[in-house]
Amino acid sequence: SMLQETIASSLDWNNERNGVVYEALQFPSLTYVWDAWRRRGARPVRVPTDDGRTIPTQRIIDAIDERTNVVLLSHAYFQSGALVDVAPIAKRAHELGALVVVDIYQTAGVVPIDVVALGADVAVGGSHKWLCGGPGCAWLYLKPELRARFEPAVTGWMAHARPFEFEPAPMTYADSMYRFGTGTPTIPGYVVARPGHDTIAEIGVSAIRQHNVRLTTKLAEMALERGLTVNTPLDPERRTGWIGIDFAGAQPLHRRLIEERIFVDYRPGCGIRVSPHFYTTDSEIDAFFDALDRLRAG
Repeated sequence: SMLQETIASSLDWNNERNGVVYEALQFPSLTYVWDAWRRRGARPVRVPTDDGRTIPTQRIIDAIDERTNVVLLSHAYFQSGALVDVAPIAKRAHELGALVVVDIYQTAGVVPIDVVALGADVAVGGSHKWLCGGPGCAWLYLKPELRARFEPAVTGWMAHARPFEFEPAPMTYADSMYRFGTGTPTIPGYVVARPGHDTIAEIGVSAIRQHNVRLTTKLAEMALERGLTVNTPLDPERRTGWIGIDFAGAQPLHRRLIEERIFVDYRPGCGIRVSPHFYTTDSEIDAFFDALDRLRAG
């Protein structure tokens, strides 16, 4: 949220190019940030969903016009795990002179990502999901040739080119990505996050993806065999790293699974989210369904 706010504060909203196009399925925290810039002249444009799980790519493209300043995209929707086809949307945005900001919080660490191929001008994410780094540590990618264009109003002494000279205002921004700094950073958060990041890098996201696809396919197949609803795309190329399984009574049952130390999540409209990672085994998938069958029968 803070990094998105920093990006928004770098842009000029006092002109006709003030549109912020974002999906109705965007994670709420990001929409809160960008919608708040309405009071500074931003004009949010919310692209609707028909099913609460996906949005047609062309619908997002059609929402972009010459007045669009920013296109804010998810790489995957948190409600369904569906991957978004970012590249053609980014292509159209760039044709019309808009900036493309991609939230890759839902995919980094489990889906191989090439920010250049995606067409991202900015990519933002955090550490406590697939990167196993705990909360409170986020990160920002900015296309290098755009760096000098950004002079954030959300700032602090660590963004200065010479922070330890303690110069008075006005700000002289650092030439590097430090220009997005604010106050004294949370060093303990970085220390906690690093081992998770190092582990993911050591294993390799491609190997993690291969393992995850096999286990999520098994999850989907075993759920369908039981007549349960799978709200995640069945095609591995169209989903991130988890499977959403829904049925009557799923919300209270997911709490009982957690009590048995089977750690899953629940989202309205999606169901129980089961998220195997590099450390998850086939036998643990079997154990999940054994417990699910027993609890549903009881």
